[in-house]
Amino acid sequence: MPLTHPPLPKRCNPVCIGGTSIDTGLTVMSAMMKSCDRLRCLSCDFKCIRFDDAVWDDGLVSYLFFRNFMPDVAKLRKGIKFRKGHVCFCCQCSWCGIGDEAKALSSVAQFEKAKWVCGGH
Repeated sequence: MPLTHPPLPKRCNPVCIGGTSIDTGLTVMSAMMKSCDRLRCLSCDFKCIRFDDAVWDDGLVSYLFFRNFMPDVAKLRKGIKFRKGHVCFCCQCSWCGIGDEAKALSSVAQFEKAKWVCGGH
């Protein structure tokens, strides 16, 4: 009897993020962008956390903030401010925010060095 493997998970192409008015899920073509809800960082190997209607408070967050508090959502919430329509994301080593729009991760300035990928849907 031949061995069968489970099907590989589908991955976003391109990987996109977006504000609260953007649907979440799998992006299969640029014309139908959705904010990926399965982001994972290849550097720290953490799943990314998403906060809706929020932006990072630049006066409070830093690399050490995320290293110390990830994945404790209650502690991470201390570093955000309310802003309708915006979404902020983080892993243990990177963070970013986006307004009420959809963008490919490759076009988000904060992600020149970040290594976030779609973890599979």
